[in-house]
Amino acid sequence: MLLHADLRYEVPQTRAYIESALEYLEMFRTWPGDWRAEVKDLVREEHKAINIIEFKVGTEVTTGITVFGVSDGKVIAVTDYWPDPYEPPPRWTISCNGTSRFPEFGPT
Repeated sequence: MLLHADLRYEVPQTRAYIESALEYLEMFRTWPGDWRAEVKDLVREEHKAINIIEFKVGTEVTTGITVFGVSDGKVIAVTDYWPDPYEPPPRWTISCNGTSRFPEFGPT
């Protein structure tokens, strides 16, 4: 497997994160709808990779940027950046037992 067992996945826009390679894979397996992701560009170094993807759901196309951390040849960290804030699908947060969310930060 190319994923480190202790992989950490984060999406700053939703404040969601996962701390398991298996839960990361489960997120994609259970993501609702008929979706496709196409890598448009990829830059790789020894310990980091960055890609630009087009994420398509029906006729809607969104461009995202993903930063991968690599250790000993395995992906240990993934951070997805999307152009707009959004709430994760309810099915995702229910299906992926390892999904958590950072607390909201605001004026104190």
